[in-house]
Amino acid sequence: MTRFRASAFLLLAAACGDNWSASGASTGGPDAAAAEVDAAADAAGEDVAATTVVVFDNADGTFAWDPYWYYDQHDYGVGTPLDLTVDPMSQTGEGSSSSLIFFKRYPEVLSNWGGFFVMGWSSGDAEEEVPHLAGDDDLFLDGPEWDITVVPPVSMSPGDAVGPDERWIDDPPFGEWSALQTVHLQDDVDQTAPSQILFPAGIIGVRFELDDGLHYAFVELAWVPDDDLRFALHIPVRWGYNPVPDQPLVIPP
Repeated sequence: MTRFRASAFLLLAAACGDNWSASGASTGGPDAAAAEVDAAADAAGEDVAATTVVVFDNADGTFAWDPYWYYDQHDYGVGTPLDLTVDPMSQTGEGSSSSLIFFKRYPEVLSNWGGFFVMGWSSGDAEEEVPHLAGDDDLFLDGPEWDITVVPPVSMSPGDAVGPDERWIDDPPFGEWSALQTVHLQDDVDQTAPSQILFPAGIIGVRFELDDGLHYAFVELAWVPDDDLRFALHIPVRWGYNPVPDQPLVIPP
């Protein structure tokens, strides 16, 4: 698949009071982004931090979100984490408390939970909190041989708020990792059971912990189809977060 190219930008927008905004190249890290927010707010003579969101544009695909995948006990592949606080050019490929992965679990004989997942990730440090994702209502898939209950993402839109009132998933099928299912693949011996695209494209709400507290974020995904559903892809076209801890985020247009 062709790897796309893109540029990143920093969008600062006040949601109330006098309209105020500025844009420029982000320096890439959460501390630097927060400092830019504070400096811009001081220059404007306004306290806009609580209504500001840092946004990174990946519309041309500078960052390629390679999936992690698993098939059987000895066949797997390591993908690339997406850090929601870092621009496309500065992604390190290392997990962090603000990282997500795209995970593919291929169906197997007598397995009923294959599919695609968006998952919170981390560096593997036991002390590090993983991101949590905003889940929709449980979805029961009724198949002729295997039934399964899955949790798809809440589909959000520009103007929606990401905050404490969401259903933050912390008990999915992967233990300590927060995961939402976007595609369901039934096992190989049950070809007539549901194989469904549950969330091909849209915006997903995220929250994560940094040293200064809880932050709210979003990631917008596009969909690259394939004749064989197993080889379709999610592409992150943009992502963003509120650099001010414990403050909701309004998804920008």
